[in-house]
Formats: sequence, structure tokens, C-alpha cells
Amino acid sequence: MLFAKYQVFSYFYRISPKSVLRYPVWIFVAFGSMYLRYKFNGGTYDFLLAGPMIFGLVCTLRDIPGVVWVSGKVSRYITLVWLTHSFYIFQFGQGIVYASHNPIVICIVEILLAFGTAFGIYWLFYWLRRIWNMLMAGGIKNAG
Repeated sequence: MLFAKYQVFSYFYRISPKSVLRYPVWIFVAFGSMYLRYKFNGGTYDFLLAGPMIFGLVCTLRDIPGVVWVSGKVSRYITLVWLTHSFYIFQFGQGIVYASHNPIVICIVEILLAFGTAFGIYWLFYWLRRIWNMLMAGGIKNAG
């Protein structure tokens, strides 16, 4: 909230280099934030370090064509991913998600489960909406 309220990231983006030097700057911001988080923090100031870390990674990756294409494709599902991922972590799928005890595999499994669920929910409601619209269009024609 603090970063958004005071438009810190807009200011950072405006003062960042516009040449090829922007990539080392954003990589430094991202990994510097990660380093501070894991070396000195212990979780106390996550709210101050998570924002610059994510913003640095986004600014670094946003000009890569493949990243832009993938983000365009998954953007319709991202809210559902956000809403369903904790269901697998905390409620239903702990046995599936944490079966490997390897953090990288856990992350990959969670991403696959959350995106699979989001994909299924999205298309279920898409088709329900289409069927509903066809029924309503047919009902209006038959009523008139």
C-alpha cells in the first residue's frame, strides 16, 4: 500500500536508465531485495522488500517477447489462480503439493494445479454463459 500510495514504482521507473543499462539496474534491485530479505531480515520487513523484488523482476522480464506472449495468454486465468492456489496449499491438496519435499517441485506442482483448476473453472463458466445466452436468445424468439 505504501508503494502504491506514494507512487514509488512510477518514480523508480522514470529515473531508471532507458538504455541497455536498465537491465543490470533492475536485476540489482530484484536480487538485492532478495538478498536483504534472506540474509538480514528474518521476515520482519517483507512488506518493504517484496515490492522492489517483484517490480525489479517484472521490469527485467517485460521486454522479452516470449514473456509478453505468455503473460498475454495466462492473464485471463490469473485471478482464478490467485483465488485457488491457497486451497491446494492449505486445505485440499497438501498431500499432492508437498509429496516431493523438494521446494522447486512443490512450486511446479502448485503452479500446475492452480493453473489447471483456473483453466477448468474459466472454461466451465465460459460454456455455461454461452449456453445460457443461447437459451435466452431462443426463449426471446419463441416468446415473441
